[in-house]
Amino acid sequence: MSNPPVDLTTTDIQSASFLLSNVEAPFLIGLAVRCVGKKVLRLALLLAGSMVIFFFVSEYLGVIRVNGQGLQQSALNASELANQGGGFLLDLLSRITCKG
Repeated sequence: MSNPPVDLTTTDIQSASFLLSNVEAPFLIGLAVRCVGKKVLRLALLLAGSMVIFFFVSEYLGVIRVNGQGLQQSALNASELANQGGGFLLDLLSRITCKG
């Protein structure tokens, strides 16, 4: 479905319908994505920090044995996975338009 271009000489840019579809809707979408993104990032950082503390406390208590090389490889794998997920999210968000 292709929408014709908006002719600004005949369109009232102060009308409610023009502002809602071209200004307010993209703003609200961006606001919602930013809010959810911040919450998800904070939760992920909290969980990652908790896991690191859990590993060090468990190693100190002798419950587990942490291998430095394995820990480094796991961190590299996690960062690669995060980069792939970020690329997917950017691709998904770049397809969102103000028309839905």
